[in-house]
Amino acid sequence: MCFDNIFLIAKHIIVNSLRSIFPNLFYKKIAMSTEDKTFEITTILFESNDSSVLVKGRINQGNMNYSSDITISMSQLNQVLNQLRRKNEQFELEDLMISERMYNDEILFTININQSYNSSVNLNELTNQDSIRQIRA
Repeated sequence: MCFDNIFLIAKHIIVNSLRSIFPNLFYKKIAMSTEDKTFEITTILFESNDSSVLVKGRINQGNMNYSSDITISMSQLNQVLNQLRRKNEQFELEDLMISERMYNDEILFTININQSYNSSVNLNELTNQDSIRQIRA
C-alpha cells in the first residue's frame, strides 16, 4: 500500500472518530461545502422604505429540515424571484403580492407562495454577494 493511501485512510478514521465524539466540531464547514442548502419559501415580507427583506419558510440541508426566517437584501430578492420564475412557468408575482398601507404611510408588501408553485431556492447561489442572516428563536 502506498503511503498516500495509508495517510488518507488514517485521516478518514481520525475525522470520523472526532465527529462521533464532537458532532458539531466539523459539521458546519463540511456540510456547507458538500451539500446544497435549499429554502422552501412560504412568505416574503418587505416595506417600501426598507432595504432588507424577511423570508419565511423551511431550510433543507441533506437530511435536515427545519423552519426558519432569514433576512436578505433587495438584490438577493431579485435573485430569489428569478430562481422562482425559472422553476415555475406560471409564476406571476403580481397575482401573489398583497400591499397594505401601514400607520406611518409606508407600504408593507407580502408575497404568499402557495403549494402549487415550486418555492425551493438554492441559498448557495445567494450567499456569494451579500450575507444572509438567519433568525432563530
